[in-house]
Amino acid sequence: MNKRFLIVSVAFIWVVMFTALLAGCISDGKNEIKTTVTATSGKPVTITWLSDNSGRVLKDGDPILAEFEKKTNIKIKFQLVPASQLKNKINILVASQSLPDIMRINSAYDISQYVQQGVFKEVNQLVDKFGPNIKANQKQELWDAIAINGKYYGIPNTNTLGKFNFFIRQDWLDNLNLKMPTNTVELYNVLKKFVTDDPDKDGKANTIAFSSEGMGINQPPFDAFMSIFGAFGIQPDQYYINDNKVLTSSISPEFKEAVSYIKKLFDDKLVDPDLFISNADLARQKISKGKTGAFIGWWSIAPQILMDQMEMNAVVPEVKWGMIKDLKGPNGKTGIRAQNKVNSINCIAKSSKNAEACVKAIDYLFSNEGAQLATVGIKDKHWVADSNGKFEKFTNEGIKANEEKYMGLLSTVALTPALADYVNKRINPAYAESIDNAAAAKLYIDAFEGLTSSEKTTYDTDLKKLETDWFVKFVTGKEPLSKWDEYVKQYNDRGGKAVLDSLIKQYNKLKGTNITAAN
Repeated sequence: MNKRFLIVSVAFIWVVMFTALLAGCISDGKNEIKTTVTATSGKPVTITWLSDNSGRVLKDGDPILAEFEKKTNIKIKFQLVPASQLKNKINILVASQSLPDIMRINSAYDISQYVQQGVFKEVNQLVDKFGPNIKANQKQELWDAIAINGKYYGIPNTNTLGKFNFFIRQDWLDNLNLKMPTNTVELYNVLKKFVTDDPDKDGKANTIAFSSEGMGINQPPFDAFMSIFGAFGIQPDQYYINDNKVLTSSISPEFKEAVSYIKKLFDDKLVDPDLFISNADLARQKISKGKTGAFIGWWSIAPQILMDQMEMNAVVPEVKWGMIKDLKGPNGKTGIRAQNKVNSINCIAKSSKNAEACVKAIDYLFSNEGAQLATVGIKDKHWVADSNGKFEKFTNEGIKANEEKYMGLLSTVALTPALADYVNKRINPAYAESIDNAAAAKLYIDAFEGLTSSEKTTYDTDLKKLETDWFVKFVTGKEPLSKWDEYVKQYNDRGGKAVLDSLIKQYNKLKGTNITAAN
């Protein structure tokens, strides 16, 4: 490779339901086929489906589920739990041997352990026979990511690879006659003026230059600085292969350079002092009050959450959010962290008596007709079409269904990105710029995505805590950067080296390569 690390430019489609529902998606929409499922006569087949709720709720007499049953002759009984409780719920059901027909697994890492326990059914032949839409819309790389010895024990949902933008107050830039920053030097200078030059023109020194939309609580806070890390050539918690050498990003020289830059932002009081302790609600409330100049977050945060849901423009009428595109570092690097290709997997219980109906249900949701029903509900009831027969707008009943959060329940388990993207843009054209800007981002992709090992299972949680603790101490000045080598040694000694060696072994075995560790 000519580049130091593998950085891939990917055009992607980020799909979001209309109240910031974060869900999986499928293909780019080009390979969709018009196959639909024809309902058969007789009593409907009932299947049970365990999933995280993704912000949706069950509704008595849900007309969308009723329409699904009418189209497929399959009745779904959903069991919904919060995402944080899903894995524990599955473990309880496995232990009690009382399994639903379908279980949504949110991590490809978990499939192997359940397969070893004989929990899931192999679906290769079922998909070949009953899943034409699944086969048309799922790329081979997704199947490869969940394959165990060439067999598939679930049906994967695609994840969009990039989801973030670097938002900045365009009205503040205009007030101070500043240009949109394009690199880390310009960014520092702009953030400095956001603190010192009264960008909101209220005559008070009360502005915060840079903050977070609440990613720092209960998880590694690195996403709050994602574009900055990318500008220095890495993303934390990833591995990169260059000339058959594997680099652990979190202990790399590039990571140290990024930390040094972020520390300068803290030293000069350009960062919200509450960044590491604010949850999403508190952080977004603070931003919506109009005193924050910039933050990195999901594409939907500024145009949808702040402006639509939190009505920021009612509090700050002059607010105008812009976006920093391709922030470059000292060596011209740029990019954001790629998400895992697989968002989730719908797995069928080995004990299920309704495996055929399970695959048919999922297949219908991957058809044009099924995806439309799952995404926007029933035509003329929940939405109306334009002169070309495409979605134009929601009816009052459709708006109510979104407000009541039962709209989109089916799309939490299978979702067509082209349709949902189109709908989002029709709902609010202001979304288009944010979606398209995210789509143009360059991405840092983890070379070991999808790989796991007993060492990773054993050490990963502690390593992430170690890495986070040192990062926070470095940038806030509680520990000097002169202790960097001490941090690296601790990282390796407490499992970092063991995890890296185990993943290299797995990779070489799967790929037939002979890569080795670089650090």
